[in-house]
Amino acid sequence: MAEITGTIKDAENKIKLNQIDPYVAIIGPYKTSVDFGKLKSYGVSAMMFCAGGLYDASHKKKKQYKNPYLDDQVKRCLSAKMPYGLYAEVRAHNEIEADAECLALYYILADDPPKYGIWLRMLTGSKSKTVNDKILDRYYKYITTWGFRLKCGIYIEKDKLNTISWENYEDKFYLLAIDRMTNFKSVEDKLLKPEMFDIPDGDS
Repeated sequence: MAEITGTIKDAENKIKLNQIDPYVAIIGPYKTSVDFGKLKSYGVSAMMFCAGGLYDASHKKKKQYKNPYLDDQVKRCLSAKMPYGLYAEVRAHNEIEADAECLALYYILADDPPKYGIWLRMLTGSKSKTVNDKILDRYYKYITTWGFRLKCGIYIEKDKLNTISWENYEDKFYLLAIDRMTNFKSVEDKLLKPEMFDIPDGDS
């Protein structure tokens, strides 16, 4: 993909979808064997790996932020000559915790800046849209400082999109809104296609 410059809206207007492979494989923080050759044959053109997270699902602070398998995942990805992006687990309950998450994330992005940017996996657990917006504002402040202003996105379940004021961020972040699957057998051994993802526009 050619380098994108300008605003998010400008980038969307410049991209010609019929000239790129729109498939991205998302790999979680687990030890897994990835057949990059097979992924390429399916049309996958990039990978997304978990950078890590400061808190676990019960909001207990982890001993280590970084995904323990990230270095190996990135090494094998680069050996296969595939670009990658990273997603960060955002579980902060307030701006102070968001600061701590960002501080830990910075060192990972500084070591190996991902070509396809940084995505925020919104798992805050907060029911307050105001609080979640403040957490996003704090992240965006750091992201712009780090040089990822045009390479950042939000990764969230579609039914949780109403926990943030998306209309305030559509010009700042790309959006990957997913449906939580309840029947994995329905997609087992199938390639997820772009039309399976619902990316709402600003009027939704």
